[in-house]
Amino acid sequence: MSRLNGSSRKVIVWKDVIPVAVAVDPPNGYLYWSNWMGKPHIERSYLDGSRRQTIAADVGNVAALTIDYDGQRLYWTNVDRKLMESSRLDGSDRRSIVSGISHSMGITQYDRFIFWTNTDAGIIEKADKITGGNRTTVLGQLDFVASLSAFHSSRQSGWNECQVNNGGCSHLCIAHSPDSRILQKGDCTCPNHRDFRSVNVTCRCALHCACPTHYTLAPDNASCQKPSSFLLYSRHNSTSRVLVDGGDNLEVVLPIPGMCRIRAIEFDPVNSFIYWIDSGTKGIYRVRDNGTDFSPVIGPGLAMQNGPVPYDLAIDPYARMLYWSDSFSNVITVSRLDGSGIGVIVREGQPRSIALAPEDGYLFWTSTAKVPKIKSSHLDGTTVSTLFSTGLGSLGAITVDVQSQKLFWVDLDLTKIECSDFGGGNRQTLVDDELSEPSGLAVFGNYLYWVDQPANSLERVNKTNGRGHVRIVSGESEITDLVVVARSKTDPKKSPCGNMNGGCSHLCVVDKNAKNSERRCSCPIGLQLASDDHTCESPPTCNPDHFTCANGLCIPAAWECDGLAECTDGSDELNCSSRCSQLQFRCDSGGQCIQRKQRCDGVKNCSDGSDERNCPPCDAGQKLCVKDEVCISAVKWCNRKADCSDRSDESNCGDRRTTGHSGPATTLPYAIGIGIVGSIIIVVVFLVLIVCLCRQKSRMLAVVDDRYKIVMVAKPPNVSSSHCSDSATRVTQVCCGQPSVVLPRPVIESADAESTLYDRDNLTGASSTSSSVVAQYPQDLLNPPPSPATERSYEAVPSMYYVSKSKRMGKVHGLRSHRRPRKHIPPPPTTPCSTDVCDDSDPCPYRRGPFCLNGDFGYESDLLCPPPPTPRSHYLSGDLDYSCPPSTEKSFFLPYPPPPPPPASVFSCSDS
Repeated sequence: MSRLNGSSRKVIVWKDVIPVAVAVDPPNGYLYWSNWMGKPHIERSYLDGSRRQTIAADVGNVAALTIDYDGQRLYWTNVDRKLMESSRLDGSDRRSIVSGISHSMGITQYDRFIFWTNTDAGIIEKADKITGGNRTTVLGQLDFVASLSAFHSSRQSGWNECQVNNGGCSHLCIAHSPDSRILQKGDCTCPNHRDFRSVNVTCRCALHCACPTHYTLAPDNASCQKPSSFLLYSRHNSTSRVLVDGGDNLEVVLPIPGMCRIRAIEFDPVNSFIYWIDSGTKGIYRVRDNGTDFSPVIGPGLAMQNGPVPYDLAIDPYARMLYWSDSFSNVITVSRLDGSGIGVIVREGQPRSIALAPEDGYLFWTSTAKVPKIKSSHLDGTTVSTLFSTGLGSLGAITVDVQSQKLFWVDLDLTKIECSDFGGGNRQTLVDDELSEPSGLAVFGNYLYWVDQPANSLERVNKTNGRGHVRIVSGESEITDLVVVARSKTDPKKSPCGNMNGGCSHLCVVDKNAKNSERRCSCPIGLQLASDDHTCESPPTCNPDHFTCANGLCIPAAWECDGLAECTDGSDELNCSSRCSQLQFRCDSGGQCIQRKQRCDGVKNCSDGSDERNCPPCDAGQKLCVKDEVCISAVKWCNRKADCSDRSDESNCGDRRTTGHSGPATTLPYAIGIGIVGSIIIVVVFLVLIVCLCRQKSRMLAVVDDRYKIVMVAKPPNVSSSHCSDSATRVTQVCCGQPSVVLPRPVIESADAESTLYDRDNLTGASSTSSSVVAQYPQDLLNPPPSPATERSYEAVPSMYYVSKSKRMGKVHGLRSHRRPRKHIPPPPTTPCSTDVCDDSDPCPYRRGPFCLNGDFGYESDLLCPPPPTPRSHYLSGDLDYSCPPSTEKSFFLPYPPPPPPPASVFSCSDS
């Protein structure tokens, strides 16, 4: 029963009953119904369901009942026997009225007639209510008539005391039957102890107050008190309540209209608001448990294409905060209970199911990333820790028991329920049998409750040992979630955050380690706590060339939306849908970005699956061949040339073929132009080669680098040249011999250096005191031993090489290297001033040895064995008249070929 507006619902009969037809006699205080449980029969009771009794048995399946208030008789139709019967209100004087009734689902009485429906024939008939005669069709051609009722003042006559001010009751007023009004004086329970006829020791009560199901009558016998603890469970479009502290486990559907597609529910025990997630509109709504004050919290206007998608929710009744996980942005958000936002507190992994322990300041959640995890943090999302990351399958619901400091969760893959303490220790399996698809989890008292979806039931076990498995509710289809409410244990005043949110502007977190109190204020991601430790403020901004993370950190602007989260909160990779990086692939719908390596990996990473279409992927400006699935340039599409093996690039082209390939007449000019351009390129290349060859040849004859000049050294005085064997062909030559021989150094000036190019003092054994004294070789010494200057090496100087027997060097700075074909160059004939002879003890200076300088000096022979001097080789000024003893020099000094010989008058051995 309920009020006429549907409120204050109360179940009055629920045991051993399958009621089908119902009739009420308010003036007399009786309720009648047909019961199809067991052997069908008709029962009656007082209006509160008490004094229940059977008044007619063996009546078959009665589908309709009605009362003749004037005649004080009860009428019913039997669909099995196709018969209408009647009796007095107490079941006596039973009579058959009309026979041959086909499947009547409705019956009513007015005046002298009884009316009923014939569903098979689609008509409404009537007959005399006493004899059954004068049977007439009242209305025909009806599709289906399920019920029938006559409205007239004669059928609403009578009166009882509940008509005046609802009998003084706050919820329900139930009139008593006249048979029950005389009670002992001590048993009178009339509202405010009003007596309707007191005679010595007796009193008459015409009514009593009643409460909705699960509510209890207050001591004043007129008002009702809410249940202190109960369990709520949601179905697809409704929410029901059942008591969990004993009793008959009677479930009641709450009078809440408009609940649709319920995914998860939560309850505010302070203001009696039910919160739920609508999976259709992707919004969060709330309404009081009596069906009033409906309002959206996170409305569908916010749940746009790229808006939040709430997955689970939980309430902190002390700080008055609503926590909910967002499966689209993979965050946990906190808002006030009216929906006004606080902000995001967790941006880690893929949070789904959440649970709170507000008394201890903890938040727990499951993460459904590639590796399922169970994590915890403080209520402000700080101090995140991973409790479990192994031995987990697909995770379902999660809940906590503050009393035992236990955490419980459902493993859907392994079909079991596990538990541990808040820190992740003492992990154990609580239930691992008799489970099919457990979902929804709650703890109250000594029991753990969950939803068994295939069985459409609510189950419970002992929360400590998993024993005592009991099914408390069954036969309820589409159960989606459940929550346990304990009003007596929820007193906001007992919490440090219960009074005005602890004085905090945003988040108040219970923390026993907090300074000077058991709570601390905190802020969501993107804000920071001000110096007063109570209010939140925006963090300082970063430089223009930096990106400001949501938590206030600064990173280079180039790191934003680069596919890698450099901000600790991951905010640099949010809202990047319209600007995916080069390392990312943009999905077709919603602008979602994924890693490019996830494209065509066999897994749909985009919400619309666009990353697995047209695989293998083709870049912009390319098209995919049908058969072999290779990408070719879009320019080659429809160009009259089959670039795909299946010719799919030339099919269905129509008028889209490339105009530049329409026929031979149009291709001829292009061919001619290409030929002319190619000829010009060949000629230019040929000319360039000739020029290069000429320059290379010229470098063999002269010094090519203008930055270097050879400066002739003046002839020292008093030097005899009598040792030259041929005065007519005498040359001025660098002579290398005994350690006492001192020769002047040829000086080479550089355009970019002021110092001499070589310093041979330390190499030749020359005197350090004078360079003008020259010792002469004895004439009878044909092949003197090599001097220290004959070391087979070159000393590296600025902008030059250092070459030795053990190294091969690269290009000389300032000198260009040209490689020429190796070929043997025969040495020139010996001169009077060059008497070197190859003997068996010395290596031949013309053998091929280690390659040294790529012929940079114009010689392809081994630089360690340079050719002997020519008859006119000279490096010193003609004013010098040096003695030219036989030379055993087996290394070359200057890295230049000899210059052309000057006039003989300048360089002559006869000069003195």
